[in-house]
Amino acid sequence: MNRLNTPRGYMSQGRNSGPALGMLPPDLKPMFDPRPPLLWKPPINKRVAPYVTGLVKYKDVFEKIPPPPIIPYETPKQRHARLREAKIRENEAKIEREIKKWNPKKDPNATGDAYKTLFVANMSYDTSEKKLRREFEQYGQIKKIRLVNDLEDQPRGYAFIEYEREEDMHMAYKKADGRKVDSRRLLVDVERGRTVRNWRPRRFGGGLGESRKTKPKKGEEKLVLEEVRMREEEKRKEEERRREDERRKELDREREREAERRSRGGSRDRFRESSRYGEARYKESRYGRGKRSRSKERMGSEKRRRGDSRGR
Repeated sequence: MNRLNTPRGYMSQGRNSGPALGMLPPDLKPMFDPRPPLLWKPPINKRVAPYVTGLVKYKDVFEKIPPPPIIPYETPKQRHARLREAKIRENEAKIEREIKKWNPKKDPNATGDAYKTLFVANMSYDTSEKKLRREFEQYGQIKKIRLVNDLEDQPRGYAFIEYEREEDMHMAYKKADGRKVDSRRLLVDVERGRTVRNWRPRRFGGGLGESRKTKPKKGEEKLVLEEVRMREEEKRKEEERRREDERRKELDREREREAERRSRGGSRDRFRESSRYGEARYKESRYGRGKRSRSKERMGSEKRRRGDSRGR
Protein backbone atom coordinates (compact mmCIF):
# COMPACT_ATOMS: atom_id res chain seq x y z
CA MET A 1 0.00 0.00 0.00
CA ASN A 2 1.76 3.11 -1.24
CA ARG A 3 1.31 6.72 -0.22
CA LEU A 4 -1.08 7.56 -3.05
CA ASN A 5 -3.50 4.86 -1.98
CA THR A 6 -3.19 5.62 1.75
CA PRO A 7 -6.58 6.76 3.09
CA ARG A 8 -6.97 10.15 4.74
CA GLY A 9 -5.73 10.08 8.31
CA TYR A 10 -3.42 7.12 7.80
CA MET A 11 0.30 6.89 7.25
CA SER A 12 2.17 4.17 5.29
CA GLN A 13 5.57 2.94 6.44
CA GLY A 14 6.27 0.50 3.63
CA ARG A 15 4.82 -2.13 1.34
CA ASN A 16 4.28 -4.79 3.99
CA SER A 17 3.32 -2.39 6.84
CA GLY A 18 -0.21 -1.55 7.85
CA PRO A 19 -1.66 1.91 8.54
CA ALA A 20 0.15 3.50 11.47
CA LEU A 21 -2.64 5.85 12.72
CA GLY A 22 -5.16 3.09 12.67
CA MET A 23 -3.07 1.13 15.14
CA LEU A 24 -2.75 4.01 17.63
CA PRO A 25 -4.61 3.79 20.93
CA PRO A 26 -7.90 5.67 21.10
CA ASP A 27 -6.50 8.22 23.62
CA LEU A 28 -3.61 9.23 21.30
CA LYS A 29 -5.42 9.11 17.98
CA PRO A 30 -7.31 12.45 18.52
CA MET A 31 -3.95 14.21 18.77
CA PHE A 32 -3.22 13.43 15.11
CA ASP A 33 -6.69 14.05 13.71
CA PRO A 34 -6.98 17.14 11.44
CA ARG A 35 -8.48 20.32 12.86
CA PRO A 36 -11.98 21.36 11.88
CA PRO A 37 -12.23 24.06 9.18
CA LEU A 38 -12.46 27.73 10.19
CA LEU A 39 -15.91 29.27 10.44
CA TRP A 40 -16.75 31.98 7.96
CA LYS A 41 -17.49 35.39 9.41
CA PRO A 42 -18.75 38.42 7.55
CA PRO A 43 -16.21 41.30 7.19
CA ILE A 44 -16.29 44.13 9.70
CA ASN A 45 -17.62 47.41 8.39
CA LYS A 46 -15.69 50.51 9.59
CA ARG A 47 -17.71 52.95 11.64
CA VAL A 48 -18.27 56.25 9.94
CA ALA A 49 -17.08 59.18 12.07
CA PRO A 50 -19.79 61.73 12.92
CA TYR A 51 -19.71 65.11 11.28
CA VAL A 52 -17.94 67.74 13.37
CA THR A 53 -19.93 70.90 13.87
CA GLY A 54 -19.21 74.18 15.67
CA LEU A 55 -20.16 75.22 19.20
CA VAL A 56 -22.33 78.15 18.27
CA LYS A 57 -25.56 76.26 18.80
CA TYR A 58 -24.42 75.34 22.33
CA LYS A 59 -23.76 78.95 23.30
CA ASP A 60 -26.86 79.18 25.48
CA VAL A 61 -25.89 76.10 27.42
CA PHE A 62 -22.80 77.70 28.99
CA GLU A 63 -22.99 79.31 32.44
CA LYS A 64 -23.49 83.03 32.76
CA ILE A 65 -21.91 83.44 36.21
CA PRO A 66 -18.12 83.72 36.69
CA PRO A 67 -16.37 80.44 37.48
CA PRO A 68 -15.40 79.65 41.08
CA PRO A 69 -11.80 80.40 42.13
CA ILE A 70 -9.27 77.70 41.44
CA ILE A 71 -8.10 75.93 44.58
CA PRO A 72 -4.36 75.35 44.16
CA TYR A 73 -3.09 71.90 44.89
CA GLU A 74 -0.55 71.74 47.72
CA THR A 75 2.14 69.13 47.44
CA PRO A 76 3.43 67.34 50.55
CA LYS A 77 6.69 69.27 50.30
CA GLN A 78 4.87 72.61 50.13
CA ARG A 79 2.65 71.63 53.05
CA HIS A 80 5.70 70.68 55.10
CA ALA A 81 7.36 74.02 54.27
CA ARG A 82 4.18 75.95 55.14
CA LEU A 83 3.79 74.22 58.50
CA ARG A 84 7.46 74.75 59.21
CA GLU A 85 7.25 78.46 58.46
CA ALA A 86 4.14 78.78 60.63
CA LYS A 87 5.91 77.03 63.50
CA ILE A 88 8.97 79.27 63.10
CA ARG A 89 6.79 82.39 63.23
CA GLU A 90 4.98 81.06 66.28
CA ASN A 91 8.28 80.33 68.05
CA GLU A 92 9.63 83.77 67.16
CA ALA A 93 6.52 85.44 68.57
CA LYS A 94 6.84 83.35 71.73
CA ILE A 95 10.51 84.29 72.05
CA GLU A 96 9.67 87.97 71.65
CA ARG A 97 7.08 87.73 74.42
CA GLU A 98 9.55 85.98 76.71
CA ILE A 99 12.28 88.54 75.94
CA LYS A 100 10.00 91.38 77.02
CA LYS A 101 9.51 89.65 80.37
CA TRP A 102 13.18 88.72 80.80
CA ASN A 103 15.32 91.17 82.73
CA PRO A 104 18.60 89.78 84.09
CA LYS A 105 19.19 92.83 86.28
CA LYS A 106 16.04 92.03 88.29
CA ASP A 107 16.88 88.36 88.75
CA PRO A 108 16.81 87.59 92.52
CA ASN A 109 19.42 84.84 92.11
CA ALA A 110 21.86 87.12 90.26
CA THR A 111 23.45 88.84 93.24
CA GLY A 112 26.79 90.53 93.52
CA ASP A 113 28.90 92.50 91.07
CA ALA A 114 28.41 91.44 87.43
CA TYR A 115 31.93 92.58 86.49
CA LYS A 116 33.42 90.19 89.03
CA THR A 117 31.27 87.20 88.00
CA LEU A 118 32.55 84.41 85.75
CA PHE A 119 30.32 82.18 83.60
CA VAL A 120 31.32 78.50 83.41
CA ALA A 121 29.51 76.20 80.93
CA ASN A 122 29.81 72.69 79.45
CA MET A 123 30.09 71.22 82.94
CA SER A 124 29.42 67.65 83.87
CA TYR A 125 26.19 67.00 85.77
CA ASP A 126 28.27 65.26 88.44
CA THR A 127 30.49 68.28 89.13
CA SER A 128 29.88 69.57 92.65
CA GLU A 129 30.36 73.02 94.09
CA LYS A 130 33.28 71.82 96.19
CA LYS A 131 35.17 70.51 93.15
CA LEU A 132 34.41 73.66 91.18
CA ARG A 133 35.70 75.82 94.03
CA ARG A 134 38.90 73.76 94.23
CA GLU A 135 39.54 74.21 90.51
CA PHE A 136 38.86 77.98 90.33
CA GLU A 137 40.10 79.09 93.76
CA GLN A 138 43.69 79.03 92.51
CA TYR A 139 43.04 82.21 90.49
CA GLY A 140 41.78 84.22 93.46
CA GLN A 141 39.46 84.30 96.44
CA ILE A 142 35.90 83.24 95.56
CA LYS A 143 32.97 85.04 97.11
CA LYS A 144 30.06 82.93 95.82
CA ILE A 145 29.33 79.97 93.50
CA ARG A 146 25.86 79.38 92.05
CA LEU A 147 25.08 76.13 90.21
CA VAL A 148 22.05 76.63 87.95
CA ASN A 149 19.28 74.00 88.15
CA ASP A 150 16.05 73.60 86.19
CA LEU A 151 12.49 73.59 87.57
CA GLU A 152 12.86 69.94 88.61
CA ASP A 153 16.02 70.78 90.58
CA GLN A 154 18.26 69.00 88.06
CA PRO A 155 21.64 70.54 87.05
CA ARG A 156 21.73 72.47 83.77
CA GLY A 157 25.49 72.11 83.26
CA TYR A 158 26.63 75.69 83.92
CA ALA A 159 27.39 77.91 86.89
CA PHE A 160 28.31 81.46 87.96
CA ILE A 161 31.41 82.16 90.06
CA GLU A 162 31.79 85.54 91.77
CA TYR A 163 35.30 86.62 92.82
CA GLU A 164 36.32 89.13 95.45
CA ARG A 165 38.40 91.12 92.98
CA GLU A 166 37.87 91.88 89.31
CA GLU A 167 41.52 91.13 88.50
CA ASP A 168 41.07 87.54 89.71
CA MET A 169 38.05 87.12 87.46
CA HIS A 170 40.06 88.33 84.45
CA MET A 171 42.86 85.91 85.33
CA ALA A 172 40.43 82.98 85.49
CA TYR A 173 38.80 84.11 82.23
CA LYS A 174 42.17 84.00 80.44
CA LYS A 175 43.61 80.80 81.89
CA ALA A 176 40.68 78.54 82.84
CA ASP A 177 39.05 78.32 79.41
CA GLY A 178 39.32 74.75 78.11
CA ARG A 179 40.27 73.31 81.49
CA LYS A 180 39.25 69.66 81.88
CA VAL A 181 37.05 68.85 84.89
CA ASP A 182 35.28 65.49 85.23
CA SER A 183 36.24 64.56 81.64
CA ARG A 184 34.62 67.74 80.23
CA ARG A 185 36.28 70.75 78.63
CA LEU A 186 34.92 73.82 80.38
CA LEU A 187 33.80 76.91 78.52
CA VAL A 188 34.61 80.07 80.44
CA ASP A 189 33.19 83.50 79.68
CA VAL A 190 32.21 86.72 81.43
CA GLU A 191 28.64 87.29 82.56
CA ARG A 192 27.09 88.99 79.55
CA GLY A 193 23.49 89.20 80.73
CA ARG A 194 24.09 92.23 82.97
CA THR A 195 27.18 93.65 81.26
CA VAL A 196 26.42 93.49 77.50
CA ARG A 197 23.63 95.62 76.09
CA ASN A 198 20.79 93.79 74.24
CA TRP A 199 22.28 90.44 75.12
CA ARG A 200 20.14 87.34 74.58
CA PRO A 201 20.73 83.95 76.18
CA ARG A 202 20.80 80.76 74.21
CA ARG A 203 17.18 79.83 74.89
CA PHE A 204 16.12 83.06 73.18
CA GLY A 205 18.17 82.43 70.07
CA GLY A 206 21.31 84.25 71.22
CA GLY A 207 24.49 83.14 72.86
CA LEU A 208 27.90 82.58 71.34
CA GLY A 209 27.39 78.98 70.25
CA GLU A 210 24.74 77.08 68.30
CA SER A 211 21.29 77.88 69.63
CA ARG A 212 18.06 75.92 69.64
CA LYS A 213 16.66 78.43 67.21
CA THR A 214 19.24 77.67 64.52
CA LYS A 215 19.87 74.00 65.26
CA PRO A 216 18.19 71.81 62.61
CA LYS A 217 15.78 69.12 63.64
CA LYS A 218 16.03 65.49 62.65
CA GLY A 219 15.17 65.06 58.98
CA GLU A 220 15.46 68.82 58.21
CA GLU A 221 19.20 68.96 57.65
CA LYS A 222 18.82 69.18 53.87
CA LEU A 223 16.36 72.07 54.13
CA VAL A 224 18.64 73.92 56.55
CA LEU A 225 21.65 73.33 54.31
CA GLU A 226 19.67 74.65 51.34
CA GLU A 227 18.71 77.76 53.31
CA VAL A 228 22.31 78.27 54.39
CA ARG A 229 23.44 77.87 50.78
CA MET A 230 20.86 80.43 49.62
CA ARG A 231 21.94 82.89 52.33
CA GLU A 232 25.59 82.43 51.34
CA GLU A 233 24.66 82.97 47.70
CA GLU A 234 22.84 86.19 48.62
CA LYS A 235 25.82 87.35 50.67
CA ARG A 236 28.14 86.57 47.77
CA LYS A 237 25.95 88.55 45.35
CA GLU A 238 25.75 91.42 47.82
CA GLU A 239 29.52 91.38 48.14
CA GLU A 240 29.89 91.40 44.34
CA ARG A 241 27.49 94.34 44.09
CA ARG A 242 29.42 96.20 46.79
CA ARG A 243 32.71 95.57 45.00
CA GLU A 244 31.20 96.69 41.70
CA ASP A 245 30.00 99.91 43.34
CA GLU A 246 33.43 100.51 44.84
CA ARG A 247 35.05 99.83 41.46
CA ARG A 248 32.65 102.26 39.79
CA LYS A 249 33.34 104.92 42.42
CA GLU A 250 37.08 104.40 42.01
CA LEU A 251 36.73 104.84 38.24
CA ASP A 252 34.78 108.05 38.80
CA ARG A 253 37.46 109.36 41.16
CA GLU A 254 40.14 108.38 38.64
CA ARG A 255 38.31 110.31 35.90
CA GLU A 256 38.05 113.33 38.17
CA ARG A 257 41.76 113.15 38.98
CA GLU A 258 42.56 112.76 35.27
CA ALA A 259 40.43 115.79 34.40
CA GLU A 260 42.11 117.81 37.14
CA ARG A 261 45.52 116.64 35.96
CA ARG A 262 44.69 117.68 32.41
CA SER A 263 43.52 121.07 33.59
CA ARG A 264 46.76 121.52 35.48
CA GLY A 265 48.75 120.25 32.51
CA GLY A 266 47.08 122.81 30.21
CA SER A 267 48.05 125.66 32.48
CA ARG A 268 51.61 124.35 32.59
CA ASP A 269 51.74 124.15 28.79
CA ARG A 270 50.52 127.71 28.56
CA PHE A 271 53.19 128.75 31.06
CA ARG A 272 55.82 126.89 29.05
CA GLU A 273 54.69 128.52 25.83
CA SER A 274 54.77 131.92 27.46
CA SER A 275 58.26 131.24 28.86
CA ARG A 276 59.47 130.04 25.46
CA TYR A 277 58.04 133.15 23.86
CA GLY A 278 59.83 135.32 26.40
CA GLU A 279 63.09 133.43 25.83
CA ALA A 280 62.81 133.95 22.07
CA ARG A 281 62.15 137.65 22.57
CA TYR A 282 65.19 137.85 24.84
CA LYS A 283 67.44 136.15 22.27
CA GLU A 284 66.25 138.50 19.58
CA SER A 285 67.06 141.50 21.75
CA ARG A 286 70.50 143.14 21.71
CA TYR A 287 71.32 141.71 25.15
CA GLY A 288 70.59 138.22 23.97
CA ARG A 289 72.50 138.62 20.70
CA GLY A 290 75.56 139.93 22.51
CA LYS A 291 75.47 137.05 24.97
CA ARG A 292 75.05 134.52 22.19
CA SER A 293 77.93 135.99 20.16
CA ARG A 294 80.21 135.92 23.22
CA SER A 295 79.33 132.27 23.86
CA LYS A 296 80.15 131.43 20.23
CA GLU A 297 83.51 133.17 20.42
CA ARG A 298 84.32 131.28 23.63
CA MET A 299 83.45 127.94 21.99
CA GLY A 300 85.60 128.82 18.92
CA SER A 301 88.60 129.69 21.05
CA GLU A 302 88.26 126.40 22.95
CA LYS A 303 88.18 124.44 19.65
CA ARG A 304 91.28 126.23 18.35
CA ARG A 305 93.11 125.51 21.60
CA ARG A 306 92.26 121.84 21.34
CA GLY A 307 93.47 121.74 17.74
CA ASP A 308 96.80 123.35 18.63
CA SER A 309 97.32 120.85 21.43
CA ARG A 310 96.62 117.92 19.10
CA GLY A 311 98.99 119.31 16.40
CA ARG A 312 101.79 119.60 18.93
